[in-house]
Amino acid sequence: MDVIFRTRKLERCYERIEYGRRRFGREGAEALVMRVDALKAAADLREVVGLPELRCHPLKGGMKGKYAITVIGRIRLVFSLEGLRMERVRIEEVSVHYGD
Repeated sequence: MDVIFRTRKLERCYERIEYGRRRFGREGAEALVMRVDALKAAADLREVVGLPELRCHPLKGGMKGKYAITVIGRIRLVFSLEGLRMERVRIEEVSVHYGD
């Protein structure tokens, strides 16, 4: 799948590991790169959902239509799908998730 980022800051966290380390720590930044790479390598959403370590799930309420995956610990990556055949992933946010 093709991956795009909602903000330039998010894109920099992926492209420049040192920038991601400042925001998410060493392990968080490295895990973020691995998660985005996993999204890029996936053929479709079913493949992403099939990877148990990602804990991919649809969101509810105001975030309906978006999905979340676990980066590491309580850090999660929220994404949406774009395109007629949902062939593009848009990274919406990476944040610390407190509610489970």
